Amino acid sequence: MNEALYRQLINLAVIGCGAITEINHIRALRKVPFLRIASLCDVDIKRAEYIKRRHGLYSAETVTDYREILRNRNINAVLIATPPPLHSKMVIESARANKHVFCEKPLAMTSEEAYDVAANIHKGIKFMIGFNRRFVPVYAKVKEMISEGLIGSILCVKILDQGNIRSWPSVSKFHYSSEEGGGVLFEIGCHFIDLARWLVGEVAAVSAKIFSKKFRNVDDTAKVDLTFKSGCKAEIFVSFSASSLRSEMNVRGQKGEIGVRSGDLFLSIKDKCIFKRGPLVLGLNRSSEDSYQREFLHFGRSILEGLEPSPNIVDAIENMKIISAANESSRLGKEIYL
Repeated sequence: MNEALYRQLINLAVIGCGAITEINHIRALRKVPFLRIASLCDVDIKRAEYIKRRHGLYSAETVTDYREILRNRNINAVLIATPPPLHSKMVIESARANKHVFCEKPLAMTSEEAYDVAANIHKGIKFMIGFNRRFVPVYAKVKEMISEGLIGSILCVKILDQGNIRSWPSVSKFHYSSEEGGGVLFEIGCHFIDLARWLVGEVAAVSAKIFSKKFRNVDDTAKVDLTFKSGCKAEIFVSFSASSLRSEMNVRGQKGEIGVRSGDLFLSIKDKCIFKRGPLVLGLNRSSEDSYQREFLHFGRSILEGLEPSPNIVDAIENMKIISAANESSRLGKEIYL
C-alpha cells in the first residue's frame, strides 16, 4: 500500500440528511481517515445543522441547494442520500461537475433513467451504488466460500428477510409512497436481488408477486423468483410489514450447502455438518468495522487508487432491469425474460 497516497484527504459532501445519514452514514464516514465530511446539504437547513451539531462536524458547511456543492471546486466527491426520485438527476449533474459519486440505492426510478445516468458517467468519475449487503462480513464470507468451490456449482439460493418499516425513523417518509420510490422491493428487495446476482451471476428471467398486506399506497411484500443464465434458481421473499424480525439465506450447491441465520453461518458438505457455531469459527472479520464503514473504505480507496468500485454503474443498471421485470411480471402474471 502506498502510505503517501492514503494521507491525501477526499473532501466529501453529503446530500440528504435523513435517517440513514444520521444513523449510519455519518458515523461510518468519520471512521474512514481519508474521507473528510466537508459539507452537509438538505432542503431543510435546520436538519443539516442538527446533523452537524450531533456529530461534531464543526468544520463542515451547511447548505440547502446541492448545486452550491457542485460549484465548489474543493469538493471531490458526493454522497447522495436523498429520496429515490432525485437520484438520477443528482448523479448526472454531479458527474458533469467532475465529482466522484456514491449513490444510495436505487439508482433511478426506471431502467431508462438508469441508462441515461450511465451515459453521463465519464471515465474520470468513480461511481458506486449503495448495495450494502455485499459488505456485511457474513455475506462476504459466503461469497468467498462459493468462489473457493467449497459447495461446487450453485443450484439454488433462498433468501428471506422481513421486518417492520415503521420502526425506522424516516424523516421524509418516502418509504410509504410508490411515487416517491418507496415500497419493499425498492427499499429491501433490491439489496437481496443484488446479493443473489453477486453470488451467482447474470439473471435470465424474472417471475414475481408484489402486493400489500398492511399498507395502502405502497407494496409491503414481494416474492421474486430469479432464473440465472447458469440454470441456477433463486427465491427471494421480502416484507417490511411483518410483526417480527427474521433474516435467512440458504445456498445449495452440488457438494453441499451454506446457510445464514440471524448473522450466523453454517456449512454442510454431503449432509455432514462442518461448521455450526457461527461466523467466528469461519474466521470472519470481527473488527469494529461495520458494513457501512467497509463500503465507504472501498469507495475512498477506489478514488485514491484509480480503481473501479464494486458495485458500480453496471450493477446498478442490472438491478433496475430486474426490479422493472419483477414489477411487470407481477402486473401481467407471467415470467419476464431479460
